[in-house]
Amino acid sequence: MPAIRSWALTIVALPLLVLSAPAPARADLIDFSALVGTPFDQMFFADQGVIFTSPMSLGFVQGDDALIAPIGGTFTQPVIALSALVAPAVQGTADYTLAAFDARLRLIGSTTVRITQDEGDAQDTGFAYVPIFLGGLAEPAHAFSLSNQFVRSSFGFVDSIDFGVSSLNLTQTPEPGSLLLVATGATALLRRRRGGHPRAAPIGDPRLE
Repeated sequence: MPAIRSWALTIVALPLLVLSAPAPARADLIDFSALVGTPFDQMFFADQGVIFTSPMSLGFVQGDDALIAPIGGTFTQPVIALSALVAPAVQGTADYTLAAFDARLRLIGSTTVRITQDEGDAQDTGFAYVPIFLGGLAEPAHAFSLSNQFVRSSFGFVDSIDFGVSSLNLTQTPEPGSLLLVATGATALLRRRRGGHPRAAPIGDPRLE
């Protein structure tokens, strides 16, 4: 009688790697009026993405509560763009620079805006808060600074310009998509009973108030 060969039907669950879509970039608005009536704690805005390394001094500049600059800090999560609303506290002209740094505090991007708010200057733009935006960074930023450089003033005794920052806006890096290992589809694989094993799957008055 001819030998009867037996076969086993093995059901193998093949793993499927599913790449979920990245979470959208998150934007956080940091409004410094939130500091009114609180201790000036450099960690106050940590939950919103920034820990300040500069002194925390709150003032009232051009009708708004503002952090007195220069300011600087580190980000709790890297950012791909940031902006600030600034206003001088003294009449004159200055260059305002917003800079971003990598994890080793190397400069990776900066932008400079010249602001003239001086009634005695022909280039006076009027009194208001001015936005400064920094984007298009070569890599995500881990720290920042915001400072200014005095240029001139129609008031001869003015040789520096204090300024306030009413808010910061941070655009944090999107969280990467996650890889999900999903067992899917039973695939029928015919093999001999004693065959090989299946493979394992891999895994003015000059002051302005």
